Amino acid sequence: MMIAGTKGESALDIESTTQMEAAWYTSTAINRAGRDTTRCRVNVEAEPLEPEPERKLIIPKSIYKAREVAAPELEPLHLRYGQEQWEEGDLYDKEKEQRPFFKKKLTSVRLKQFGPAHFECRLTPIGDPNMMVEWLHDGKPLEAANRFRMVSEFGYCSLDYEVAYSRDSGIITCRATNKYSTDQTSATLIVKDEKGLVEESQLPEGRRGIQRMQELEKQALEGAKTGVTIEVPLEPIKPEIVLFPEPCHVMEGETARYRCRVTGYPQPRVCWYLNGQLVHKSKRFRLRYDGIHYLDIVECKPYDSGDVRLTAENPEGLTEHTVELAIEPREDFRTVLRHAPEPKVEVHPEPGKPFFEVVKVKELTSSPEPVPVVELVKLKKVERITHAKIKEETEELRSKFKRRTEEGYYEALTAVELKSRKREDDYEDMLRRKREELLHRTKEIPEEVKKAPLPEGKVTIPVIKPERIQLSPSMEAPKILERIQSQTVAAAAEAHFQVRVVGKPDPECEWFKNGVRLDKSERIYWYWPEDNVCKLVIREVVPEDSASITVKAVNIAGEASSHAFLLVQGKPVITITQALVDVKAKEKDTMATFECELSEPFFKVQWFKNDEPISSGDKYRTHSDRKVHFLSVLIIDMDDDANYTCSLVDDPSVKSTARLRVEGKDFSMC
Repeated sequence: MMIAGTKGESALDIESTTQMEAAWYTSTAINRAGRDTTRCRVNVEAEPLEPEPERKLIIPKSIYKAREVAAPELEPLHLRYGQEQWEEGDLYDKEKEQRPFFKKKLTSVRLKQFGPAHFECRLTPIGDPNMMVEWLHDGKPLEAANRFRMVSEFGYCSLDYEVAYSRDSGIITCRATNKYSTDQTSATLIVKDEKGLVEESQLPEGRRGIQRMQELEKQALEGAKTGVTIEVPLEPIKPEIVLFPEPCHVMEGETARYRCRVTGYPQPRVCWYLNGQLVHKSKRFRLRYDGIHYLDIVECKPYDSGDVRLTAENPEGLTEHTVELAIEPREDFRTVLRHAPEPKVEVHPEPGKPFFEVVKVKELTSSPEPVPVVELVKLKKVERITHAKIKEETEELRSKFKRRTEEGYYEALTAVELKSRKREDDYEDMLRRKREELLHRTKEIPEEVKKAPLPEGKVTIPVIKPERIQLSPSMEAPKILERIQSQTVAAAAEAHFQVRVVGKPDPECEWFKNGVRLDKSERIYWYWPEDNVCKLVIREVVPEDSASITVKAVNIAGEASSHAFLLVQGKPVITITQALVDVKAKEKDTMATFECELSEPFFKVQWFKNDEPISSGDKYRTHSDRKVHFLSVLIIDMDDDANYTCSLVDDPSVKSTARLRVEGKDFSMC
């Protein structure tokens, strides 16, 4: 087999073919723009051969012994991903409301450029069909690339970078969402950029000034071509916390970890305070900084509980943030044993011996008469007799019951039995209460009231006897399978609430807003899109519609309810807080910059030149930093003398215009 190829062509030659070469052959071409594949089938026809005579193999006795071949042992799936640390309650149970929770958090990674990076975490509940796991980079979904590999199986979530670049530095977040709630864990990825090109001057210290003079002369003659940089002093910026520390709740003796990221110019000074006391680096308090500030409190004590305050200060101002530190003390059994009642000592008399003795005592008197002898009964001190209890169970029986106890066998049986018994008792109690509520209305009128004559001059109203409602064991009270979820919608949009309920007979749904029953109208209505599903629609919502929404499912056997909240956000009013200012520049200048600031952050703007839209490229560069938006015009010429406008994309009426005035080149210095 030989492979050969030229520019644009590739060939595969098979010199001698056998039946082993009969297969599908695939050719794949790959470049940076993509890949393409083609395949073909090679069939090898074998010439018919005469069958060989049958051969018999004779093996003498006692040479080979039969050996038992055991099946290969495969590692179980839960051990393959290190699941021996999971507990029984971590598995998914559709009858419980289990929220996502990360038992093992992500760990920060720091590496050099072009190296591999690995993140992993552990998630519960395991086996939830509604669980959705996604990875984020600085709060945005991670862009798809063939150098990423994501795994989410049996509660094990991992993210691998085959090659990491400096642009990958940031906050990596793993977010898990199911139909009950959302949980996430974050870590920091720092990729150190190692430049292969030496940009600094290699001239001796005494000749660097000559190099700088040559650059200035070249800049004056050629008009500051692209690539010549001009040092512009940075504007002072007040400290701002962009990554806030999160509250921490740990057990006594564990480590509490906090982290934050602070921006500002000049570089702010960051200090940590625990319950008002400044934290210094020590054995228990670890402080470190690698672009992100960290505080680790090792071996937490109960008296550490309180507030952790972070301050960032520079000449432009001071910013601070406070979070909670909660330490849960461990149980100390010494206090329990100290107050435990002392065991009572039971005294048993020895068999066959009296527990008293008779003592003769003479009375002391001053009379000369003979003193009579008095007999007294004195109790004896009896020792306690204990008998060792003889165990009748054997070692085999004891090990069997011990194994069942450790596996939770009897607890599981008891829990299932109590659960079924409680369900039957609740159902019988519900039937009894409903029967009493419905039957008390059908009591017959006493005979004395029936036979009493009616008063004259009054209208007789016939008594209507209500029909007796029969309850049967097949009836079921309404049960909500899917509750309504709280929503936050914008003004003038639609709000949808959906509930899934079952019962026998089929229940009816009633909707309430702040406890007041809703009526159907053109704007508010509900319908049944499918079996057992009722959906409420509120069209063109306004801020006054923000309220508590409740749905009640009712049938003859009972009722069930669920509630959620509706929050309507008003549309923010965007204004320009800092308008564009006219800029003057000379022909052949390197750059001219316009700056516009809005009242709200993270809104898109569009730039125009003489009412013609422009975009970022070789000539123009646009940049946004929260509220501030920039436009830079590169390599100025006379055609750039025009009006430039910054307009809000969502509302074109919000805009600001300024002019770039370009002056001709001044050759007086030449």
